[in-house]
Amino acid sequence: MLSEASKRLGVTIVGGSIPERVGDRLYNTCCVFGSDGELTAKHRKVLICCATQEPFNMTTGPLHWELLQRARATDNQNYVCYVIKLYVATCSPARDSGASYTAWGHSTLVGPFGEVLATTEHEEAIIIAEIDYSILEQRRTSLPLNKQRRGDLYQLVDIQRLDSK
Repeated sequence: MLSEASKRLGVTIVGGSIPERVGDRLYNTCCVFGSDGELTAKHRKVLICCATQEPFNMTTGPLHWELLQRARATDNQNYVCYVIKLYVATCSPARDSGASYTAWGHSTLVGPFGEVLATTEHEEAIIIAEIDYSILEQRRTSLPLNKQRRGDLYQLVDIQRLDSK
């Protein structure tokens, strides 16, 4: 589904964390699909949070769920080499108090300045929201971090070009 969506929309999608079973091991895996719909990266976390039932439960959810989503959207605009602003969409299972793991819920869409654009409560729900990509350009213009580089303190090096010499 993420592959089809990234190709249809011509955008890169970072698929977040999903449980992935490989043999007898369980991984917390993140898949990245390029604008052509192809799987461009796959990361399996070394620390398997989903196996320890620590991520975004009734204790950590209220403290960290929204905070971390807003931080991801915000800190992605602060990279020194690349000014990337993005929307962050997170999906959570609905809360089932009778299950062995009680999820916090609250699927959320966060804008490129860390603003919460839409969120659910703990029950099963679907968020439908339009993403205005022109806002990304407005944010880049209003906060031109790439113009604040201190070239006198460091220089960017093209490692591939150096390796080819």
